[in-house]
Amino acid sequence: MHCHEFTELVIVYDGKGLHTIEGKPPAELVRGNVFVISKGVYHQYLDEGISLLNVIFETDLLPLPLLDVYAMPYFNMIFKGRTENPEIFKITNDELAEVLALAGKLEIELDEHQPGCQFMATGLFMQIIMYLARTIGGKVENTRSPHIGISRTIEYLHKHFTEKVSIEKLAENTGLSMSSLLRHFKRINGSSPKEYLIELRINYACELLDTTRLSIDEIAFNAGFNDSNYFSREFRKATGVTPSKYRADRKKASL
Repeated sequence: MHCHEFTELVIVYDGKGLHTIEGKPPAELVRGNVFVISKGVYHQYLDEGISLLNVIFETDLLPLPLLDVYAMPYFNMIFKGRTENPEIFKITNDELAEVLALAGKLEIELDEHQPGCQFMATGLFMQIIMYLARTIGGKVENTRSPHIGISRTIEYLHKHFTEKVSIEKLAENTGLSMSSLLRHFKRINGSSPKEYLIELRINYACELLDTTRLSIDEIAFNAGFNDSNYFSREFRKATGVTPSKYRADRKKASL
């Protein structure tokens, strides 16, 4: 039983075996299974007769341009999930071959270290993640997996985070009861919808502090906070500094 200080994308490409998360019963793995082990989650393979492709990454350090990816609900299933009970998906042999081909190119880039290798490796990694997101999303779209409702919740939050958002509205929009929404959101993302919403607002406030001359009060309002004092408290909790100090430090760093 062990854990890692990184996120691990696991793709089974041959054999059969068992895998267990600490405190959970073993799950059988077969060719074509795909799942994600979050950072800090203890797990163990109980059978050595299985061949795995592991793509390990640190989500907080990757310079990924998310662009419109938040609008694709299933991206969050395999990239942003923080659950300690990961859902195991199954892809076909043809889909597996596509992923292995991309992973092979990624491995070459990382091994050979040619000029521009970081740029190329990041692009290939993004292709792998998005291919799996689209493939897996298509397979579960018509199921009752809680991932569907939670992914729709995340999509809604990204589109409306500067507006007034209520749990009742989120539940209505995603077709889940309020209790189911809160339970599954916490299990899958490791935070509550409110905490996720505040994170989005703080990130946007950081962008405004970097790129505009708006006052702190104006930034608080534009980011969805109705109270600038509350905004400052949440900002300091998230970043360790006040909004004014953040802006001043960023200006110094750019000189």
